[in-house]
Amino acid sequence: MSSRIGTGRCGTDCSGSATGQCCWPLAEWISGTAEISFWESLTVHYPSLLRRIGAVIDNRCAAALALASRFAADRVALARLPGAGQGDGSGPGQLTEVVFGAGDSHRGGQTVAIVTTTAGHLVHKPRPAAVDARLAGLLDVVLAADPDLDRRIRVPAVLVRSGYGWAEHVEHRHCANDDELRSFYLAIGHWLAVMRLIGGNDLHAENVIAAGPVPVVVDCEKLFMPHNPMPPSGYGAAHDNATQLINDSALRTGLLPGRGQALGWRGVDSSAVGALPGQQPFVTMPVIVGAGTDEARLGYELQPAVASGNHPSPAPVLSKYWDRVVAGFTEMTSRLHELDDAGQLDQPLSAFADCGVRVVVRPTETYMELTRMLWHPASLHDEPAAVEQAAGLLAAHAANASVASGDAEVILAEIAELLDGDVPVFTTTPRRPASRAARHRLRASR
Repeated sequence: MSSRIGTGRCGTDCSGSATGQCCWPLAEWISGTAEISFWESLTVHYPSLLRRIGAVIDNRCAAALALASRFAADRVALARLPGAGQGDGSGPGQLTEVVFGAGDSHRGGQTVAIVTTTAGHLVHKPRPAAVDARLAGLLDVVLAADPDLDRRIRVPAVLVRSGYGWAEHVEHRHCANDDELRSFYLAIGHWLAVMRLIGGNDLHAENVIAAGPVPVVVDCEKLFMPHNPMPPSGYGAAHDNATQLINDSALRTGLLPGRGQALGWRGVDSSAVGALPGQQPFVTMPVIVGAGTDEARLGYELQPAVASGNHPSPAPVLSKYWDRVVAGFTEMTSRLHELDDAGQLDQPLSAFADCGVRVVVRPTETYMELTRMLWHPASLHDEPAAVEQAAGLLAAHAANASVASGDAEVILAEIAELLDGDVPVFTTTPRRPASRAARHRLRASR
């Protein structure tokens, strides 16, 4: 089917191409995919393919329409966000670009989106944003005595709406000098103390942006996470006790360096102050092999870990500033104790009670591996068998994970979302345990 030497069916000399293959078969195939009959013909071998692709497309279209409707409804109010207004209070200007996929797909094809207008950038979050506003309020109380407003830890300003929100777009900037670097790492210590107080545990590289001397937490939906007991490892009580101590320490925030052990990420440091360039193992990622030819297919290749905007300098050296991290943690912990003794933490902590927070019951990597399995041609050929296999795997995982559900109905609901291309999300509210658990963590650190 492929022409490898000389002029191909496309009428051009293909011998100088990367593969020496004619582009005609690929062009012919692409042309055929524009006809519904092509997709209908695939259902002979893959009965569920057309329905599932239709669900993904419908969800993505609905998510885009929802964003457009929200942008129109909130246009004037969006001028309140830093960097998003035109300065005259009329709104963010004309919409010029929307980039979906700044994060995983959840709840019917919804993803975080970066919105660009003639006035600047803003972020659409298709989840409740009240928790972001409450965290900003807590920081205002905790940092009230801090004289340097430009170097305080912070979260992006948000516009809270029912079921969704808009956030300030934070630009990454390297520190200009050593003084800014020292401030940055002192602020990392501040974040460690605050996140240890409120049970934050998802501060990986993509959730923290280095804005000069300020590390800005741009995603804070995983707060007040419970300290779940670890199942016995089989390596003895000393090992299990040490593991529990680590999981109850500031290391659980995700800010500090640590090599991953989860499926597909073993050896990878994804922490906010880690993830150092040139020091990460390559990870196996799905890619299109033979792209642009008639032999194109899905395969796996080793790829370098993608750089993020968490670093305060092109070549960060954490060890050089570790004393600043420790100083910041000690300083902020002492301040939190003082505020607690004065009863000034009650109100800002209680304000979180009815905010929606996300509970991660299974690692995202687990869901992604199952998604690849469920969308494999063999699974598309026999979906019931693939679903049964996936259900067995999730049930086995639940037996070894203290927070994952082994309930058959819950597992089938998780699989249904994976079949539609979404990562399942579990949410709750802190309610009364919020301030009580936070104060317990604070007093345990005395």
